[in-house]
Amino acid sequence: MKSTDKNAVEIYNCGGAVAVGDWKRGSGNYVSARPVPQKCVKINSTSKDIMALPNSKSREAAAMLLIGRPKVRKLIVVKDWEEVEKLALAK
Repeated sequence: MKSTDKNAVEIYNCGGAVAVGDWKRGSGNYVSARPVPQKCVKINSTSKDIMALPNSKSREAAAMLLIGRPKVRKLIVVKDWEEVEKLALAK
């Protein structure tokens, strides 16, 4: 399994959506953003962008994250649920 697939499975295990601020690597002064996995998409937290997601599971995951954390501005959401579920089960 490629590392990009492992990252997509990690987001899937977090409920399907992660705040961009939580998706980072490093510590202290050496913090940088992690790349967005292939089967995921980075979106703004506006209702227009959430409704434009291709899958209802993606929309639901983004909405659930925003219920718990309403001030989040950008999200990384799983776009291809079927493929990521297959990878999670194969793990």
